[in-house]
Order: sequence, then structure tokens, then C-alpha cells
Amino acid sequence: PLEVGVEHHRCEDASCSKPPVYNSRGEGRGRFCWQHKLPGMVDVGGDYFNFEGEKRGRFCARHKASGMVDMKHKGCEDAGCVKRPYFNFEGNRRGRFCAQHKEQ
Repeated sequence: PLEVGVEHHRCEDASCSKPPVYNSRGEGRGRFCWQHKLPGMVDVGGDYFNFEGEKRGRFCARHKASGMVDMKHKGCEDAGCVKRPYFNFEGNRRGRFCAQHKEQ
């Protein structure tokens, strides 16, 4: 079967399709993008990086150390590919393959 793009979480502003990373402090998931964030909202989407084998991320991309990996977002399942996976078989929510390695 042909693989399909996986639906992604988007900014809550109806006219926006950007990924949300802003919410109230202490909230775990972003609700708005930078352009549509409300006063007082902070970036809640950044602590993804840590060393392989650790349980969860501790650092944002800007402050990660050399050799740290993205703990939250798995890479494409094709061997050696580090691109983000957005494609899977219909009916599955999580991506498994990037656009280059999706099955036709």
C-alpha cells in the first residue's frame, strides 16, 4: 500500500499551519507558534537532546553538547538516515520513513 503523510500538531490559530512551541510555563505541549503566541507564553518545546541511553531529553538544540541525540523525535527507519520521518502506512499515526525512503 502507498504510504501517506502523518498529520502533525499545528498552531491553534485557524489561519496558521506552523508547528506550535509556545504555551503557559509548566505545560508540556505547545499551543501556538511564535507569531500567534499569547502574552506571557514561553517556549515549551525544546528539551529534546541528551546522550544515547538516557531516559529523556535535558537540553535544547542551542545548548546541546557534541554527541547528544534527539530523544523525542526518532529518525527515519532507513539505516543511516537521520531525517525526520513523516510517512507511514494508512491508519498509523507515527511516521516511520522520510520522504526519500517512503515506500511507493
